[in-house]
Amino acid sequence: MSTTYGVCDEYSRLQRVLVRRPGPEFADMEEYGKWGYPGAPDLSQAQREHDEFTDILRREGVEVIYQEEVHPKKREPLFTHDASIMTPKGAIICHSGHPLRRGEGEYAARAFTSLGIPILFTVHGDATIDGGDTLWLDPDTFLIGHSYRTNHEAYRQIKAVIEGFVAERVIQIPLPHYRGQDHVLHLMSVISPVDRDLAVVYPKLAPIVLLELLEERGIQTIEVPDEEFDSLGPNVLAIGPRTVVVHAGNPVTKERLLEHGCRVYEYHGEQISLIPSGGPTCLTRPILRD
Repeated sequence: MSTTYGVCDEYSRLQRVLVRRPGPEFADMEEYGKWGYPGAPDLSQAQREHDEFTDILRREGVEVIYQEEVHPKKREPLFTHDASIMTPKGAIICHSGHPLRRGEGEYAARAFTSLGIPILFTVHGDATIDGGDTLWLDPDTFLIGHSYRTNHEAYRQIKAVIEGFVAERVIQIPLPHYRGQDHVLHLMSVISPVDRDLAVVYPKLAPIVLLELLEERGIQTIEVPDEEFDSLGPNVLAIGPRTVVVHAGNPVTKERLLEHGCRVYEYHGEQISLIPSGGPTCLTRPILRD
């Protein structure tokens, strides 16, 4: 594996990560109206929250790299996780299923190129995918959700790429309708691996095939209670085995993590997480893990 990039799980020690600090585009009132939000967030508070979040990463020795270039009329680049997928061999560039998020992959690709990270593949044609619908269950198993953001053609394209060099199994995971096409539900909205044998899960929305796969692999689950789903309880970023970052305001999930021997860091993200509905995983694109 390269010493500057490479990811094949979601829980090994995080060494490098790509983020986007909120800029003027994040607080664009017109853009927020298109998404059905009540108004634009407070930009200065959003920046303070993001700085608190990235300070946690730095204290754990993570190199934080900022994506400076974004579309001036796109607010979602804050969620750098969705525009790409990182593999042991380089990056795959995504093409979102949401029209307002189209084009984010181009900026991610330029950021990776500037860092010397190879672009292995760019999703194209009728394929649509968000990075939040993908995860490395382990170095030999890659999961791709089938959702309103990610379709079967994207699964077919990425399966062919990843099976060519690493994963023994690339598995499609069908996601539920939930609240419909206008409300995002990613695969990583319902599961966050935090160690090779431990994952945070919201079982009420977790597909049966996913729960069966976890049981088959001997992966223990920490269940998120109903009252902590909308406050992003299932969205947990592992910055090392059983060392995690969670959004503040999920006390039951936090306590269950602690009971399983996890170190838990909290950040406050009313502006950057609750309003746009994206937790610590969404805010990061891991570039290098051990």
